[in-house]
Amino acid sequence: MRMISVLLILTICCLIFPVKSHANPIPAEREFPKFLWIPIAIGGAVVTTGLLYRYIGQENQLDVVSFKSEDIMIHLESGGAMIEGLYTFENTGEESRKQVLVYPFKVNDDIGFPVNLSVLCNGKELEYRWKGEKEIEFEVGIPANSTIEVEVTFYQPCMGNDYTYILETTKSWGEPIERARFTIYAYDGIYNLSTPYPFIESVSTDGCRLYTYEAYNFMPDRDLDIEWQ
Repeated sequence: MRMISVLLILTICCLIFPVKSHANPIPAEREFPKFLWIPIAIGGAVVTTGLLYRYIGQENQLDVVSFKSEDIMIHLESGGAMIEGLYTFENTGEESRKQVLVYPFKVNDDIGFPVNLSVLCNGKELEYRWKGEKEIEFEVGIPANSTIEVEVTFYQPCMGNDYTYILETTKSWGEPIERARFTIYAYDGIYNLSTPYPFIESVSTDGCRLYTYEAYNFMPDRDLDIEWQ
């Protein structure tokens, strides 16, 4: 009877004073309030959307799960931009891993919410969840000693003559990515385009102006701010 009484008291204490759990870790952006919009979006008047970043509560996977490369295509036209982002992640561990990724969007009085949003992993559609009004999260599975490719596409309307693709969130991974390639397609109505990175300009077969930039061991110290006239 004495043992039963002790167990009953302990049970009541646990109900009144629950033990805190780390099952729902804090998103990376809330750990960097001075770091760009989150580390992701510091632009005020410009539209910003962003690079994938992960939950900081998964530090135990830092040694096996890494962000390897990104290939970003930005289609600019009068009234908005369409983004196609391809991201490669690698698991060097001997066991399969699950990784939660977050993708943020900048929304203000001049910039509407993203539409036609799609998230794929190795060509298969993924379910995503909205976290508030400005970011989504989703989970990917990475087999042991393998890589996966995540594709995020969407269209975002904008009224001004500037657009920002968020890059500084790369820092949340703790190391540079091996390769980053950016391609900007400037269609009619987009002229005198400028960026803080050394893009190379050319002309594509369909008549739009093409801007490309490629970097290796890439750890950006600024976002990709694009302006035009």
